[in-house]
Amino acid sequence: MNINIKILGLILITVYIFTNTVAEAQVTPLSIQDYSILDSAGMEISYRVETMNDSRKPDKKTPDIQKLLIGRKISKIYSCTLFYYDSLATVLIAKGAQNYPICQSPVMPVEVIKDFSKKTLSVIYRTLTEDLFLYEEQLPEFNWIIQPEKKTILTHMCQKALTSFRGRNYEAWFAPDLPFPDGPFKFSGLPGLILEIRDTQGHYSFQCIGIKKLKPAKPIALYDWPYNRTTREELNAFLIKMHNDPFGYFKSKGQTLQMIENGKEINKPKDYWPYNPVETE
Repeated sequence: MNINIKILGLILITVYIFTNTVAEAQVTPLSIQDYSILDSAGMEISYRVETMNDSRKPDKKTPDIQKLLIGRKISKIYSCTLFYYDSLATVLIAKGAQNYPICQSPVMPVEVIKDFSKKTLSVIYRTLTEDLFLYEEQLPEFNWIIQPEKKTILTHMCQKALTSFRGRNYEAWFAPDLPFPDGPFKFSGLPGLILEIRDTQGHYSFQCIGIKKLKPAKPIALYDWPYNRTTREELNAFLIKMHNDPFGYFKSKGQTLQMIENGKEINKPKDYWPYNPVETE
């Protein structure tokens, strides 16, 4: 996707051009200079994440690295790719820059903050036009079925567990010697840290690639961003509408969307912005 910015008088018009490919979301960086500290993390878990944004193209998956910070009461998982661009933008904004690089990879634009003391979690979802959403819900109660199979991941003996969650079936591997009932995304509740989990269709996978004890501890931050408070149901309905009618969505933001294929503009494109969310219900 190319982004062309044209200035006409005092009107700023952003023209998003999707060319010869399926449209994929790109997230505008935000400043992370201002924040509040929720907890201090003594553990940092790194996961290699692969997501299938278009289920019609099973061989095309988007890689990312996500980090899970585990504190005494709170944990947070976030995209390292988006954090890099946010960090770069923060430095450039502080220097007075008007332009800064935009993330070109359609990684999961989601942060999940779990509060184990309150048994709640918060989800932050970012869209490519700077719409920023936050919703809270109760920690999900997973019906884990622990299996006898075992394997070693990063020197830790792990045991297999199965579950179903909001439209997908999952296979997980957890480490009993790491006594944290936590894991990537919203997953939790096993008697040990989840080091690997993937859905049985192969659309989403999280593979632990690093475990680090933090000394000194690292702050778990909630950034001071202009959140739109919502619910999971309202956000899902919004995202479905946004992907089904991208022209209407961009128009509502005062922006223009063009889709070009083989040198010709498509006025009524079909399925140009696929939607394959991790939660399908």
